[in-house]
Order: sequence, then structure tokens, then C-alpha cells
Amino acid sequence: MIRLLLVLTSLIVGILLALLVSPKALAISGSLKSSTDFYQQKLGRPTDDLVPFGQLELNDKHRFTKRLRLQWKFVALGNFEATKPDENEERMAHEQSFLDLPEAFLEYRDGASKFRVGMNTVNWGVVDVSSPSNVVNTSAFLHPLRLPKRGSPMVEWQWDKETFGISALYIPRQPRSVLPARDSRWLPRDVLTNMPVSITTDELGTVALPDELRYSYMSDRELDHARDHNYGVRLKSHLGSFDFQLTYFEGMSPFPKIRIQTVLNPSGSGFVADPEVSLGQTQYKVRSSGLGMTYAAESVIFRFESVYQHTLSDITNQGIHPWVWSSVAGAETNIDLGTSSLTILAQYYHTDIPTKADNLISSSYRLFDRTGVLGLRWPASDAWLISASALLETQTQGLFWSAGVENKISDSLKMAVSWRDFSAQKDGLIKTFDKNDHANLDLTYFF
Repeated sequence: MIRLLLVLTSLIVGILLALLVSPKALAISGSLKSSTDFYQQKLGRPTDDLVPFGQLELNDKHRFTKRLRLQWKFVALGNFEATKPDENEERMAHEQSFLDLPEAFLEYRDGASKFRVGMNTVNWGVVDVSSPSNVVNTSAFLHPLRLPKRGSPMVEWQWDKETFGISALYIPRQPRSVLPARDSRWLPRDVLTNMPVSITTDELGTVALPDELRYSYMSDRELDHARDHNYGVRLKSHLGSFDFQLTYFEGMSPFPKIRIQTVLNPSGSGFVADPEVSLGQTQYKVRSSGLGMTYAAESVIFRFESVYQHTLSDITNQGIHPWVWSSVAGAETNIDLGTSSLTILAQYYHTDIPTKADNLISSSYRLFDRTGVLGLRWPASDAWLISASALLETQTQGLFWSAGVENKISDSLKMAVSWRDFSAQKDGLIKTFDKNDHANLDLTYFF
């Protein structure tokens, strides 16, 4: 409730301020989107095989003076079939009604300097799909293909020249991540992988889940005030066809560790969990240091990132990794095809991490431990866009692919249809999703 009041208060104050200064200048634009997932397999109660999402986005930019302006964006996202959270879960599972302000800041410019204060989302990554440098903001883990970044209250300063730039930010208090509804298809329904199965050793195992499964959420746990006083610095330079960057961020990890609380019942050589399974976030502090490079050749753009992340919190008996080293290299090119061009994107991810991955959606970053990604995008005409992508994760022999077509019906109306498919040979996150193959229908109205 406090989060909701802060979001609405910031939005209302910004709009009123703009109206007081220049009543006729406020021109709100945005979009209204309906997105429906049609799942091929039934998982039984309490899940649904038809899940309609709705999304409202409002945004505006208002210039008070030559140097001072206001910019804001409001997002409301809702799963119309999601279970309403219990009172003690309200802060952690907002899938039924997720509200956020990704942007709501005042910006003051003075020559090469820029100063911002308010809500914002910041992405320091240079690669698409998944960036190891994108560590500033937390996420709403509602759907593996629908992970909106949450706005954070921050103070930012940027100084940019033609060949060199520096930016710094400070976040007094990070918002927590948001987890799926209790009846989400994206929570494990068959097994829990790499779960502690002994109270006397560090042994991990696979725990079977019963048919009558009831998830709930318990209070989160914050280690070492991880959400407080987050800060970061970015240095960048532009030299001909090259762009370089160095990044440093110290604060809460954008991927919380999920604690699991249930009773394990011996069954043959393994365990079966009780029907009651409670999940809770553990938020911990990390230090991320990274570098990035982009090289624009004549017909190909090459990108590279490498980030080392060290865990600062005391992780004894928490199941949290002490460090992670993630790297990605990619290339993007365009090929003439008819009257337009086909865009091809290829990336390879390599991550070293000393802990085994669980199969909860908040560990989606583990999809990129040893992974290749290929994407195609072809605007066949002014009205039609065809796209396809594939992700191959080698450690679990997992494959995700999607293909879709998008039609611009008019300047204000767009429709898209796609198919998403998951399969894997070994237990892991993609194997957890392999019964969630689905078609998706999007209809978006712009105003």
C-alpha cells in the first residue's frame, strides 16, 4: 500500500506541477495493450490455460524552461486470472495489479552536465536480450518474457562530451522485486531442483512436488540493509568506430534468492514436498564491476560485455553464490531482402558461478550460463513485421524458440501473433517451463 501511495503521489504531483506552470502544455500520450496467452497443456488447478494480461502506459515530457524539464511514465499491468494475494503477501505478489513509475524525474541541464532527481530506470548494458551490466533496477518476475524493470528513486548526474562521458547515481532505498501470483504457471509444478535436503550438510537434491500444490509467500529477508544506499558510476568513451565503458555498482542484487519452506517426506530414494510450499525473498548486497565495448564496422556491429559480481553480504547457510563472472559477445548485421533489410543478431553467453541453479523464475539469469542466442527481424512492408528467435542453453540441453508476425492496422492500432516453445533434456529452468508452450495474441492501441 505504501508503494502504491508513493507511485500515485509522485504521478499526481508531477502532473499538477506541469499544469500550474503551463496548463495548455500537458500532452499525455501512451498505449493500451491486451496480451493473451493460450497454453497448449492443462496443468490443473489452480493454474489457467488462458491468461489475459492488460497493460496501460501513460507518459509525458514537459519543458518548464530551456534547462529544466519534467519526464514521467506510468505503467499499470494486470493478470486478470491471477489469484488475489493474501494480506501478508500484498507487497510481494502484485501480478493481479502491478503499478509502477519507471520514470518520474526532474532534469536540469547546464552545458555538458545533466542532473536528474526522481524515479528512473537505468540500463548500462551494451548488448540486447540479457545484459550482465543491467544491474541497477529490480524486476517484476511475472513471466519469463514479461519482466518489467521497476523504477527506483534516485539522484543522477551525467557529464558528456564528444569523446568522453561520466555518470553517477545514488539510490536511497531500492524497491523489492515482485514475484508471480500463487497460481502462476511459471512457478515449479513438478519438481524443485537443487534444493537443500539435509539440515546437517550442504547436500542438494531434487524434490518432487505433489499434485495438490499450494504456494504461499512469507516475509522477505534483507541482509546487511541491501536495499539502502545503493550507488554506481559509469565511464564511457567514443573513439572513431569504437565505444568503451567501465561500470561499477554497489547495492542490492536485482535477482533475489528465493527461500523455500516446506516439509520433505521421504519417498523411495528421494523426497516429496508437502502440499504447502512457502516462498520468500532474500535480498543481498553485491558489488558489480564491468567493462563493455561496441565496434561498428562497415556492415556489422560487434558488442562485448564482461562483469564480475562479488557478494558482500554474509551468505552463510543462505544458498547464495559468493561470486559470478558473466561475459557475452554478439554481432548484428543487416542483409538486403526485397525492398527492406533482414536484421540478424547472434550472441553467446558464458558465465562462471560456483553454485548450482534452482528452477525458480527469479533465477532466470541462469538461462545464460552457457547459451547461444539467434534473432531475426524482417519488416516485410510498412505494415508487416516478421520475427523469430531461439535460445540454446547447453548445460541442460534446453531450447526456447519463438516466431511471430506483427501487423500495423493503422497509425494507432497494432496486432501481433506469436508462438513460444520450451523444451529441455535435463532438469532446470527451461525443463520447468516445458509444459508452458503457448500462442500469444497482442492488440495495442496508441494514443
